[in-house]
Amino acid sequence: MKKNNELNKIIVECRNSRSFRHALAYQSHEWFFRLYLNHHMGYPFSWFHKQMFGLSEEPLLKLIVLTAFRGAGKSTILNLSMILWSILGKPQKKFVIIISKTIFQAKAHLKNIIEELKENDLLKNDFNLLDKRMFNNSITSIEFKEYEAKIVLATTKQALRGLKYKSHRPDLIICDDLESDNSDVSDRSIKERDNWFKNEVMACVGGNAKIIILGTPIQETSIIIRLMNEIKEKRLKGIFKAYPFRDLEGKILWPEKFSDEELGKDLDGDWLTEYMLHTNEFSMLNILEGLKSDLKEETISNCELKNIGLLSNNGYKIPVPTNIFKSPYVKLDFKNDKQG
Repeated sequence: MKKNNELNKIIVECRNSRSFRHALAYQSHEWFFRLYLNHHMGYPFSWFHKQMFGLSEEPLLKLIVLTAFRGAGKSTILNLSMILWSILGKPQKKFVIIISKTIFQAKAHLKNIIEELKENDLLKNDFNLLDKRMFNNSITSIEFKEYEAKIVLATTKQALRGLKYKSHRPDLIICDDLESDNSDVSDRSIKERDNWFKNEVMACVGGNAKIIILGTPIQETSIIIRLMNEIKEKRLKGIFKAYPFRDLEGKILWPEKFSDEELGKDLDGDWLTEYMLHTNEFSMLNILEGLKSDLKEETISNCELKNIGLLSNNGYKIPVPTNIFKSPYVKLDFKNDKQG
């Protein structure tokens, strides 16, 4: 009861005070999402969403490789929200690159960001983005003049080394869907892709950069699987996370959104690949079982994580103003917001 009362006080303060709301969102990615982007989720968070936020906030974690079933919210949290919070919030990233297999896909991700900058009044007001002249946007980039930050787009196998924005090398790279069903799987193409990732993506960043790889493992040679193996074998520093639709016991990972009764309505022929992360060559559940790790544990290599104790199924502690925020879902409405 005491924790609920404290939470209610925080929510009331968020409604009444712009400065308090800004300070809270600045410090915490999860609070940033709940305050400004909760309309993208539509359902209560599951435990794995808490893990995504925890991973995104860990400053010592430089490489995140993550796959999740279709509709799990991975791009919403770790692409759209991560980029906005990383520029406007505590990370203060200056040069962000979004990489996809095609420029069409990359532009779609950028469009989502532009829409929030244009239509999200609360976000614009709290972070001083009301003046449209404060940021320039073109087909393939956005520049935040007030924050001295820039987002650019790139495609797979594009040259990246040497890129700079002012004095800044890329300090956040989001790779979202680097492959598709018709990707070339010849030995030569796979070698070129792997060399591009190591010699261009990983080599172009500054010392404080974070790289996030999101996608679905289409086949055994997918870059998601290649990186997972390198992390598992401790040849690469980073963390690998996989969230299939069902866990090793057959339980739905996001029961707040999906139920057994409704499954037959929305699922299509891509069920095994897009939801269970399964191909003809392998099953992600078999891989996870082989790792002797359930979905709630971390597959980490050579990472001394500051918040490693906060990444369990129990959620993680909100850095400010208190750690009492345990509810998986709180709907906040600031239409009558005071600007204090």
